[in-house]
Amino acid sequence: MIAIIRSDVPDARIESVHLLAGALPPGATAAMTLTDANCQPDRLGVSHCINELRLTDGTLLVIRHDHDMRAVPCLSPGERVSVQASK
Repeated sequence: MIAIIRSDVPDARIESVHLLAGALPPGATAAMTLTDANCQPDRLGVSHCINELRLTDGTLLVIRHDHDMRAVPCLSPGERVSVQASK
């Protein structure tokens, strides 16, 4: 699990996501959301979105963002976030 901090969202929300591909550098790193796919909610109303993020050094990460879209919006292409290992 990794943590993302959504700086573009009011009250900068911290969310846990699953790292599917890529290598997370040590410490917090800025990233740009490139894609948002697989957003259809399951029978419980939870979406399991797949997002590609580009870190400032050009590294690509692929994450799965499990969230209830009624309470937490999808990551949007162009949205800036900070990523770091979960504690």
